[in-house]
Amino acid sequence: MKIHNVHYFEAKSSARCKDYFSSAHLELTYRCGYNCVHCYCKGMEKRFPELPGRQVIRILDKLYRQGCVWLTLSGGDPLAHPDFWSIYRYAKSRGFLVTILTSAYSLTKKQISELSRFPPYSIEVTVNGITPRTYEKVTRVKGSFARAMSNIRALKENNITILIKSNCLKENKAEICRIKKWVNGFLGSPGEGKYYFSYDPLVLPRLDGDPCVYRHRLGLRGLDRVRKQDCEMEEEYREYISDEMPDGDRPVDALYRCNSWKSRCIIGPSGRVKFCLFSDKFSFDALRTPLVPGIERMHKQILRQRFRTDSPCRNCGIRWICASCPAVAYLETGDEEKPVEYFCRMAKDAAGKTRKAHE
Repeated sequence: MKIHNVHYFEAKSSARCKDYFSSAHLELTYRCGYNCVHCYCKGMEKRFPELPGRQVIRILDKLYRQGCVWLTLSGGDPLAHPDFWSIYRYAKSRGFLVTILTSAYSLTKKQISELSRFPPYSIEVTVNGITPRTYEKVTRVKGSFARAMSNIRALKENNITILIKSNCLKENKAEICRIKKWVNGFLGSPGEGKYYFSYDPLVLPRLDGDPCVYRHRLGLRGLDRVRKQDCEMEEEYREYISDEMPDGDRPVDALYRCNSWKSRCIIGPSGRVKFCLFSDKFSFDALRTPLVPGIERMHKQILRQRFRTDSPCRNCGIRWICASCPAVAYLETGDEEKPVEYFCRMAKDAAGKTRKAHE
């Protein structure tokens, strides 16, 4: 969700050259001060150690030369990278419109002052509880609620644009709407293209394949109960499921249907350019390979992929609404083409509600 209308800037900047990707998502590290129950990248810190700041800056130069405008710094928690501030300052000096994804837990007064003097486009802060008990049941760090909330208040006092995000979990299902209500009072209610709160109903697989995250997922009834507590959330959901996602001219048996990789460059902590946060397939080294040829080659590989089996997903009539994808399916089942039961149930439920609404 955006708090400003960025489409004008995207359209203007995209016209600069044909070989253009307008935004980059840079995962600086998989490390974080929290130990969240649902985290998708926990346990990957040693497998994918982060690049030092000087090499990240080389990648930023490549992105700059290519005309990239929008830059997201994420993790883990990007603030956990030892060279975060030198990376951030350099990105600002290059003119990137920087969004920082963080828990805000590790911020200091000095760092908040720095952000006030050189503000990011926005800071997206995850808040998974509005009470210490619930918040810390998710983060598993004692005292984290008071510290994070204090830092969020300080960010607002320094006029830094904040967006609050929540994950729908078994642990916090009773507080999602309370978090939204707090955000509306603290930052402002949505309207005229301005949104300060968003929630994610999905708990996705861990990159290391650990199935422990699945026990924190809310089932269909749980998600319905959360949405029905807030008319705006329910309306947004119904708009989403009634809006079919076009596949363009892609073949019916194309394996990959997601289009996010077409305009976004994703780079992992070790410097590999990826088409998806959840997959290293087709990835390449950003430091050793020119970006545009590497990305063009990766895109061609993606578009050539076809189903090789008679998977039920191949000709599924509601595939457009399913939250699963080959990358997620592989992490959860070990097979890119295998249906994930949890997401199948969600898609069937959403399709059923769509049909009922049109009757």
